[in-house]
Amino acid sequence: MLIPSTSPSYYLGITGVNPVSGQASGSVAATVRLASNGTEIVTVQELTEMAGAARAERGDADCMTIDKRFHFIPAANLLITIPPTNDRLVLRRLDLDRAIASSEKPLLLVTSPSELSARPRQDLVHQVQTRSSRGAVRFELATGPPGLTVSPDGTLNWRVPLAPENKAYEAVLTISDPSGRQIFHTIRIKVE
Repeated sequence: MLIPSTSPSYYLGITGVNPVSGQASGSVAATVRLASNGTEIVTVQELTEMAGAARAERGDADCMTIDKRFHFIPAANLLITIPPTNDRLVLRRLDLDRAIASSEKPLLLVTSPSELSARPRQDLVHQVQTRSSRGAVRFELATGPPGLTVSPDGTLNWRVPLAPENKAYEAVLTISDPSGRQIFHTIRIKVE
């Protein structure tokens, strides 16, 4: 069973629970995965509080389906589960930076928003946030509106024109790490 997180960069893969019946079919585990390619970041085994997760024959009387019982908040490094007893929240810290740094696979991802808002004549400054398993990350501007720049550390700068020609612009960044891994990140800028 797949469950979105509060960040578009990650989702949860839940095992040990039948997605249709909600019945636990073994040891329940949650795996944080990259949304871009499904790569596993970290797995939390033995979610024993979820072992009794099951719906009554006619459905869950309190409308708490299985997908509502798992919540992952990457910004807080927090996994929250709500046991079927509905009497508590179980909070677990997940150190994503450490999990990514110790990954055997080279990982490179963007964790900051890909949509920004700006106003005419505004100085738009945005720090692109990334995570890499191979150290320092470099940024280059592949394409963007006239005057937009990005520093090697990922700071995007743009003086929005007083009378912009368009209501929306795109900037494409090339992001690389020491392993040679390279990704493209598109930022959409809506001018209001």
